[in-house]
Amino acid sequence: MLRISDPREQERVWRKVVKDELSVRAVEQMARKIAVKTKETPQIHHPRKPAYINKLETRLREKLGTQVKVRNRKEGGAIEIIYYSSEDLDRLMDIFDQIKF
Repeated sequence: MLRISDPREQERVWRKVVKDELSVRAVEQMARKIAVKTKETPQIHHPRKPAYINKLETRLREKLGTQVKVRNRKEGGAIEIIYYSSEDLDRLMDIFDQIKF
């Protein structure tokens, strides 16, 4: 079981060992499978958003009254505005129509 690094997974295996009265060999085999599965699963690292992006998302969310996501890239980026119905989209369009360019 020492091959399993996740404490929750260790506990899950321990409970199964006790419940099913597994042999040492069966436990080793189970732990080996879990370790291989965990190793094969790529760990996706999502970098944290800078604080100013979080603040910008909050300001936009408060102004627009809906979820907003800002995707920052090396050059440029994107702003995603979520709407939940056609009425919600119309409401957002009314807000954008009030902006004087």
